[in-house]
Amino acid sequence: MNIVRNPAYMLLIVGCAHGLSSGQVIDFETFPDGTIPSDGQTISNQYEAAFGITFSLEDGTSPVIANVGSPLTAFQGFGGHDTPRPDINAGQTFLTDDGNLGPAPPPLVIDYSTPVRQASGIIIDIDFAEEWTVEAYDAKDVLINSIVLGAIGNGTGSPWVFDLAKPTIQRIRIRYTGGGGNSIGLAFDNFSPAAGFGPLAVAIETEGGCDTTCASNGVELIAAFVGGIPPFIFDWQEQVGKDIWSSIGSDPAILVTPRSSTTYRIVITDDKGESVTSEPYLLTVCESSPVFDADQDGDVDLVDFALFQAAFTGPTP
Repeated sequence: MNIVRNPAYMLLIVGCAHGLSSGQVIDFETFPDGTIPSDGQTISNQYEAAFGITFSLEDGTSPVIANVGSPLTAFQGFGGHDTPRPDINAGQTFLTDDGNLGPAPPPLVIDYSTPVRQASGIIIDIDFAEEWTVEAYDAKDVLINSIVLGAIGNGTGSPWVFDLAKPTIQRIRIRYTGGGGNSIGLAFDNFSPAAGFGPLAVAIETEGGCDTTCASNGVELIAAFVGGIPPFIFDWQEQVGKDIWSSIGSDPAILVTPRSSTTYRIVITDDKGESVTSEPYLLTVCESSPVFDADQDGDVDLVDFALFQAAFTGPTP
């Protein structure tokens, strides 16, 4: 089993609580009305009616939507420009500052229409002299709590949590407080309006949802998971006997080529040590008859050849 740790440049992912159900997440993939954000689109009050939350930058401008991949607008990440690690489960869009790398951006401000008592999130890839400070303010704009997150390593997630006795958080302010640099960008995603990150849960999926394949054909199994605190440890297993499982991989997805029907499962462990196991997943391998078994007796012999030749040449005059 291995922890998935891949390079990212400056990826910030935050979640906050708003007293709603734990299943609700703002991932910036769609707006509450179902429309899809576009690259570079300004974000301010699109989520206010549904979640009671507005976004802004402290210099009076607004953050914008960024798509995963090129062009480079926020960070140099896993495998390329603006690409999160697979275990972050960040989708294809996220929120960034002004969309240009440069000196430290103005703080991102999240305002609530109704005070909350909980907020949580993670900051990814705090390296070298980098540092982020997350602050909570009350309705009178008085600082009531703050968390400083220093460098812990490339691609590593740094979680933060506010959990107060009463709903007094009216504003969250996230600001860069680290050393100098001219290539700093913000990437903000998976914003949860419920307390914390929610319980960890996982299931196995395949491309197209097909659970049947033919022998020697490769099938990609994907760990479809929600909740938990990154980074995650993945342990793919196949059943080799009654209640006996063998580990076969440690990535978020795995390519398998079973010769016969095989049962798989995935075990995921998060940064807090919580571990969950998927339901067993049976991948059925279809069986085919020999190509030239003309008499359908289960083997290929001279009788099959004679029948094939007769069918091909036709009756003898």
